[in-house]
Amino acid sequence: MKRLASTGSVAAACGLILLTNLGLLAAAGWNRRGEPRAQLSLTERELAIPWARQEERTGLELSLVMTHQPPGIIRRTARWKRYELPSVDFDWLNRAKLLELGFRVDLDPTHPDAEDHYSQTMPRRAYLVLEHDGEAWKRWITRREEEVRKLRLEVADGTAEPSALADAEAVLAADRTMRSRLFPVAAGIDADALEHRYGDRRGHVILAALLRPKVVRPQNGLPALRGDILDLVVGQVHVPHTLRQPIEGFLSVETGEEVEARERREAESGWPSPARPRYRAVTAIGRRYEPWLVGMARAGED
Repeated sequence: MKRLASTGSVAAACGLILLTNLGLLAAAGWNRRGEPRAQLSLTERELAIPWARQEERTGLELSLVMTHQPPGIIRRTARWKRYELPSVDFDWLNRAKLLELGFRVDLDPTHPDAEDHYSQTMPRRAYLVLEHDGEAWKRWITRREEEVRKLRLEVADGTAEPSALADAEAVLAADRTMRSRLFPVAAGIDADALEHRYGDRRGHVILAALLRPKVVRPQNGLPALRGDILDLVVGQVHVPHTLRQPIEGFLSVETGEEVEARERREAESGWPSPARPRYRAVTAIGRRYEPWLVGMARAGED
């Protein structure tokens, strides 16, 4: 009797897995039906390859990266060097916008308990508008360049250490060539309204994201509330076997532990050299505001 019950449980579990997979396939098919909502030509800066060997997975996914998420190798090197990377402040994602997105923001950010209070707020889903290689990105990188120019003057007059300038110039070089140019410029709960406003299908994409309030403390000024963009709801893009060939040679052969050990040793002698993108990927956004790959090629190839 127990054997029959066990067999029935296995069959039920297998049936549930099958139904789940069929549901996912149906959702993916519906997402790709008709003309894409948007289509962008992205690079390794915006679609990051796995940084370590994927031993337990047969599939391959690329990670969608936004401007405020530094390149993995730079982020890890900064951790080893105990260096604070430059932040990206979305001043439009303020207290009024958080209220519009459905968050309760009644506690003033200057209150002593505000930081703990908002860090415990449950994330909410909203639609995020990402501008690719547009004015927002150009303004941010221009500000970064201005910060480094000021630091050079401070070193020249003896008010800053040369080592600080060396770090800042190395990180700026990485930002110019490696940091994602997908810059969040707006958010809302009405995707249709956002699409109507940002109708450039080759310059903007709309994706679902998870957000939460956070308290920021500017160097000059009172604490303020900003929205913390935690991640995209669908932040991984599957690479079909038919499109894998251009990037097969770039897949890591090291385990995560091996990569971390090597990068930690290398961090002792300096920052990684800036690396230009090795591939580009045509990425479409479907009816469910979910991305998929249309084509891939190595950098410089047609």
